[in-house]
Amino acid sequence: MYYRRFIAFLLWTICLFYLFSGCKGRDKHAAQVLASPSNNPISTSPQTTYPASRIGYETLQYPGQTDSYEYEVYETYVAITKYIGSEKIVSVPEIIEGLPVKVVGGFYYSNGKEVTKVILPDCIKVIGAYAFDDCAILESINIPEGVEEIGKCAFEGCYALTSLTIPRSVAKIGERAFGLDYKNHSHIPLKNLTIRFYKGTAAAKYVADIAGHGVKYEIIDQ
Repeated sequence: MYYRRFIAFLLWTICLFYLFSGCKGRDKHAAQVLASPSNNPISTSPQTTYPASRIGYETLQYPGQTDSYEYEVYETYVAITKYIGSEKIVSVPEIIEGLPVKVVGGFYYSNGKEVTKVILPDCIKVIGAYAFDDCAILESINIPEGVEEIGKCAFEGCYALTSLTIPRSVAKIGERAFGLDYKNHSHIPLKNLTIRFYKGTAAAKYVADIAGHGVKYEIIDQ
C-alpha cells in the first residue's frame, strides 16, 4: 500500500516538473521572438530622413504670426502652419524671421479655401499633409524643384486644379495626395487634374500604382 502511494507521488512530482519546465521554455521562446528585430515592427520601421533640410530632427523654438501666416520657428527653418490672409493669389514668402521657409501647410483652413493661386518659393522642401486639402477653387500652384515630400492628402479635394508638375526632387508622396488612396483605391481622384512627372521618379511609381482609376497623367521624357 505504502509502496504504491510512493510510486504515485513520485510520478505526480515528475509530471509537475516537466509541465512547469515546458511552460518556462515556451515563455522564454516567446520573449526571444518579441525581442528579435526581425519580429519587432518598431525596430524595423524605416525612418524618413531629409538630408538637405533635416526637417523633423530640429527642435521647435517658438510659434509666430504675421498678418497672413501662423508659423513655427525651428533652428534653421520656418514651417508655415496656417494661412490667415485675405488674398486670392498668394506668394508664399521665402524668408520669415531671417530663416528660409521650408515647410508649407495649413491652407485647408477657411481663409486658404478662398485662394485661387499659390506661388511657392524655391526653398520649400515639404508640402505638408492636408496642406491644400479641400481648397476646391485653387486653380494653380507650382511645386518647385527641390521639394522632397508631398504629404498625405496634400491636394485632396482641389477640384479646380487642371495641371500639376512633380519635379525630380520629390522622393516621397503620401497616400491620397491627389485624391486617391493608391493602396485601397477608395477615394475619388481629381478628374480635372493631369499629373505631369519625369521617368524613373517617385512620382512615376506613384502614378503607376493608381493608373487605371481615372487618373490622367503626362510623362515628361527629358
